[in-house]
Amino acid sequence: MPLRLVAIGDSTVEGLEDPGPDGVYIGWADRFAAHLDVMHPGLLYANLAVRGETAHEVRETQLWPALDLAPDFAVVVAGVNDVLRPKLDRDALREADKPASQRANAAGSQRFVRNQRRCI
Repeated sequence: MPLRLVAIGDSTVEGLEDPGPDGVYIGWADRFAAHLDVMHPGLLYANLAVRGETAHEVRETQLWPALDLAPDFAVVVAGVNDVLRPKLDRDALREADKPASQRANAAGSQRFVRNQRRCI
């Protein structure tokens, strides 16, 4: 059975303003998937990221569809847009992030990678 990788988040994951050699946006998550496919040929990969989404929006709109794909690996980067807003609610940002790893682990993801941005 092929390995499954799902990436969710904002434009950081989507690949906005991250061009490849041919000028087409590719992004780090797509590059990571390409490297993982070399080690695990036949990798199934979905990038569900949407530019501009806050951590709360990522959780509400992307988490369940990602978990429905039963990933072996889930990559989440969210919170960048929250930090860029004039009024940052640090507590809400932390709370929005917590359920993602818990739900992924409960759904059977063998590995879950998450990038927690610290807001000081």
